[in-house]
Amino acid sequence: MRWAFFIFFVGCAPIAPRPTIVHFSNEKQPEFEALVRSIEKTMQQNDIPGGSIAILENGELTHAAGIGLRNRHEPEGMTPDTTFRIASISKMVLGLTALSLVDSGELELDKQVSDYVPGFFAPCVPVPVPVRPPGGATPASAVG
Repeated sequence: MRWAFFIFFVGCAPIAPRPTIVHFSNEKQPEFEALVRSIEKTMQQNDIPGGSIAILENGELTHAAGIGLRNRHEPEGMTPDTTFRIASISKMVLGLTALSLVDSGELELDKQVSDYVPGFFAPCVPVPVPVRPPGGATPASAVG
């Protein structure tokens, strides 16, 4: 079974409303609610005003929750549908996704991006762009 776990947090805020929890599956509801309570407690202890969590099993969303506040200056609560400004987190998500594809044999780090995305062109880079970033990312299967 393949599963994914996502959690995002936003800046500081004072008082948070109760979490908004949505279940898309009847399985493991108590476990998910316990996880949400644990995350909510950790957020309170660390002065984290808001966050969102989603659980996917076999590519399907099974549980989601919004915890705390959307904005530290407004009392509006988080929901599972809250939109985040992702800033630099997309680099980490893309890197993790790419290395997962390397582990499954669907991507080779030493090929060029244009081998996978026909027509890819980076006008500011005069040489072909490799999938492997400078610094040499390594898939988990090669590490351990």
